[in-house]
Order: sequence, then C-alpha cells, then structure tokens
Amino acid sequence: MKVLPSLLAGDLGAVSTILKKHKISICHFDVMDGHFVPEISFGSFLAKCLVGSNPETKLDVHLMVSNPVWQISHFAGLDNVYRIFFHWEVASHHKRLLEKIRSYKKLAGIALNPETSPELVSWVLEFVDSVCVMSVSPGYSGQSFIESAYSKVKWLADERQKKNLRFSIVVDGGVTEEIAKKLEQMGVDECVMGTSFFK
Repeated sequence: MKVLPSLLAGDLGAVSTILKKHKISICHFDVMDGHFVPEISFGSFLAKCLVGSNPETKLDVHLMVSNPVWQISHFAGLDNVYRIFFHWEVASHHKRLLEKIRSYKKLAGIALNPETSPELVSWVLEFVDSVCVMSVSPGYSGQSFIESAYSKVKWLADERQKKNLRFSIVVDGGVTEEIAKKLEQMGVDECVMGTSFFK
C-alpha cells in the first residue's frame, strides 16, 4: 500500500527538504476554497512552484471546492499533477467531469464525505480511476479517524471484486500506522497521512 504525505499537515518552509529526504514520489495536495470547506489552502501557483523545486515528485490533487470545473484546467495542465479528485457532493455531471480530467491525460477520482453513502456512486465506478473515502470531515488536518470509513472501504472492495473493476481505493484523514495496516488488509491501495507522517 502506498502512503501519500499530505502537504496540508507539513511545514511548507521545509516541505521541499522533507520530500527529497524521504524520496517521496507522490504527495497529496489539498485545494480548499473557503466555501465547500471552511478553510482556504493551496492553489495552482504553489503547485507550479513545487514543479521547480521537486520535479520528480507528483501531485495528487484533491479539489475540496464548490465548483471543481473552474479548477480542473488550472491543475490538469501541470506536468507534475498525476491525479485529480473532485467531491461527489458538489457535482451534477460526474461522468462529464471524469472525462474532462482524463482528456488531460490525468487519472480521475471521486472523493466521498463521511456522510455520503458509497452506494450512491455505484453507477460511476466503472468510469473512475480512484475513489477516495474521507475518514474525517474535510477541511482540517489533525482530526481523528471516523470508524464508519471501514464499512465504506469494505463495500467498495467487495464491489470492485464482484464486478471485476480496476479503480483504486484511497483513504484520507486521521490515518495512523496502526489504522493503515488494517486498511491495507481490507484492500485499500493508498492512504493519505498528514499529521502522523510529519510528526
């Protein structure tokens, strides 16, 4: 299972050094608009800056924004972005957005808030590259893992096997080393770790 460090929890002044020290190939890049979530975080300008200082590190862009259509083109055009997630809760045309991301030759994913049932996305699973299960309420780092995420992971893993699908399962929020081990056994492919990685 891959571990994706979340830049939101790191010291931005030392991020470049930390990524190089640990030879991180992919890191999680949270984009917040102050509307879909209460905080405002990173934008495409910082993503461009990271290209120059860490050209070997790819960005896993997580759009926690009310209007992902506006943001996709800003990030999808960057060489170091390899995947873009948007939230199920804010989109009306999920398949269209997935196709837009893929048109830039990027992987396309859907993220689910803790309150969102995974059954809602069943029809779109054949079109996604990844599904991200939020195991905290999006918007802040340092929160505790929400236990109901386990049942979502199980449902997604069962659906993937039953329908012979290829999407990866990602879990984001409050993941510790102990929790990561359990998630790996359940079929999770990637975990986003913030506070527990940069501690």
